[in-house]
Amino acid sequence: MPTSASERLHAIALRLRTEGQRGLQREMNAAFRASTRPLIASVRAAARERLPKAGGLNEQQASQAIRVSVLTGSRSAGVRIRTRTRGSMQTDKGYVRHPVFGTWRPTLASQQIPGAAGWWTDTLRQLSPAITPAILAEMNRVARIIQDGYR
Repeated sequence: MPTSASERLHAIALRLRTEGQRGLQREMNAAFRASTRPLIASVRAAARERLPKAGGLNEQQASQAIRVSVLTGSRSAGVRIRTRTRGSMQTDKGYVRHPVFGTWRPTLASQQIPGAAGWWTDTLRQLSPAITPAILAEMNRVARIIQDGYR
């Protein structure tokens, strides 16, 4: 029996894959994505609240594309929330790099944003325990279906 939730997710996904139950796997992934919607809304709210409003950096980061990935690999099983928008992790670390115009050679300047540090990671770390029961409940539901036989 797998000991951690990620090992259990991997075992369930592997069983579904080997038995050709793609529909049930899609159902499980959709439930995971639905349970993470409050986290995405909270991340967007944190961006609007903690990032600078002047210049629109807060709205730019709040309106970015945020993707939920359900990974089922042996070493990478889990639910991940990611963004591909440039500069998101810079602002999470408390700075932003931007071009400085008016010089003969374009340069990038680093500007510190102390209040913004952790707007992404702290929000997700604080709120992720609230969605863990929903994810575990869905994993238990699918495991019961596998154990009892498919629909």
